Amino acid sequence: MKHPRRPLLLLPFALAGLLSGCLNTTPAVDARRHFVLDNQADIQSASGAVVKETTVGLMPVLLPSYLHDNRLTVRKSGTEVVYLEQDRWAGRLDQGLSQFIGNRVEENLEGVSVLQAPWNRGDVDYELRIKYSRCEVTTEGLAVVAAEWSCTDQSVPRNSLRGQVRIERPGPSPYDSTAASIATLSDANRELAADIARTIRSCIDASKAD
Repeated sequence: MKHPRRPLLLLPFALAGLLSGCLNTTPAVDARRHFVLDNQADIQSASGAVVKETTVGLMPVLLPSYLHDNRLTVRKSGTEVVYLEQDRWAGRLDQGLSQFIGNRVEENLEGVSVLQAPWNRGDVDYELRIKYSRCEVTTEGLAVVAAEWSCTDQSVPRNSLRGQVRIERPGPSPYDSTAASIATLSDANRELAADIARTIRSCIDASKAD
């Protein structure tokens, strides 16, 4: 009895389809988006030359471990956070916050420059340390920033001032607009920087009064 040959005739076409699939070189589309904190205020800080009389050295900003992920963090509850797979920070968040806070402090304090670590002890007049406990948005869009900081006179270490604050700013849900949530988070950090700048000013004034 002869076996039907139709399946053998179809085999070359099946192999051709398989090979064409393997040879498909169309690049995969990367849908991930990358964000930075809003530095728009930097544009307004270029008006005229200002003599920098005081230098503040900013130590590396400290973040809780759950914020070390480069994916954007969204808090669902007091004990649960989630990460947005497609929306990420363009760089390390601690470094971005350090640069952001440093720029905002300089904007708030005329005659003060902020030097990012590392530096030599003789290069700075005051040392600034910042530690965050919260820096994210909730599922409803509330930006929450909580931090504590200290400013210390390098020549008179006993002249040290501390501060802490919790800031909440409402905004759009990150599931509606990630960019808008980043803007809200930037506003909250801008308010934090203003509080830090006031502590630095008080520390400088206290040192001058000695």
